[in-house]
Amino acid sequence: LEKKFNVETKIGSPVFCDSHTIELNGEKITGRYFVIATGSSPAVPPIEGIKDVNYITNMQIFSLDELPESLVVVGAGPIGMEMAQSFHRLGSKVTVVETTDCILPREDLDVSCYVHELLEKEGLNIITKARVQKAAQEGDIIQLMYEQSGETKILKTKSLLMATGRKANVTGLDLEKAGVAFDRTIPVNEKMQTSQKHIYAVGDVTGGLQFTHVASYEAVVAIYNAILKIPKKTDYSNTPWCTYVDPEVASIGLNEQRAKEEGVEYVKHVEELSHNDRALAEGETNGFIKILMNKKGKVIGVQIVGYHAGDLIAQWILVLNGNKKLSALTESIHPYPTLSEINKNASVNYMVSTIP
Repeated sequence: LEKKFNVETKIGSPVFCDSHTIELNGEKITGRYFVIATGSSPAVPPIEGIKDVNYITNMQIFSLDELPESLVVVGAGPIGMEMAQSFHRLGSKVTVVETTDCILPREDLDVSCYVHELLEKEGLNIITKARVQKAAQEGDIIQLMYEQSGETKILKTKSLLMATGRKANVTGLDLEKAGVAFDRTIPVNEKMQTSQKHIYAVGDVTGGLQFTHVASYEAVVAIYNAILKIPKKTDYSNTPWCTYVDPEVASIGLNEQRAKEEGVEYVKHVEELSHNDRALAEGETNGFIKILMNKKGKVIGVQIVGYHAGDLIAQWILVLNGNKKLSALTESIHPYPTLSEINKNASVNYMVSTIP
């Protein structure tokens, strides 16, 4: 970075002295602009006894010395489910505990419950509509007491992964001395400016969408405004994301849940991945694509479950962000046999279904 972009990297724990000065390792550094990108840390709820238990988070799970014989994962979001499936396939006996009806609660039920069923068939034990009430360490065994349907039940495990969300890293920066307003996060405007207009914040610390690609996008917006002096505002309406379970789950734009919340009327078309010749050849036929259109026939959202769904969603990034019609896909030649044909074929079949 230093050689190519003239960026000097220093390691330490900086604190603000005032709105234009930080102190790092005893050295005071001044600047015209600042970007705060301190990220987030695992958030563990105040479960009775949890502080006395040897639990781990995503911060420690990649540094384990040995494979856990048994692993309970509390939380069925992306981190929890990615780790649960990975450790199940490595040989651990894995149980997932989740408060909602299905895993991946951010997704539509037809998406999350589809993957839920596949993972259960694979051998994962998934307990839903359950809330952990108490934890206790008994030698090398962790005991969890949870409530489900009015009954109190007990789980015992050698290892416990807490995947219950994340909290912004706002402490230890002396933000007050810089005059930067903050609470549990650092609020920013559409230009990524904090309450001090020359101090920007990007990524998880702002409390927005917690994805690496979103943090990168926000950093670009901040640089445009602070350094290049080109006015630029954030727009998250067509942000894609992917959960890397098998099969992958990818989404962009509105799903049915969010469309209903926003009062947007829509029609949908669903195409099974088993109709794709490449998927058949690869033996990867689990999954489907769901396209949502508004009353004018404009694509407002796409969800894909399946092999390489994170790659397949990329084509829809251009469609939604470029405000393209569905014909942009239906009239384009796609190479055969590829998984990308599912995007075109689903679009063609939807348009055919609308012919009187």
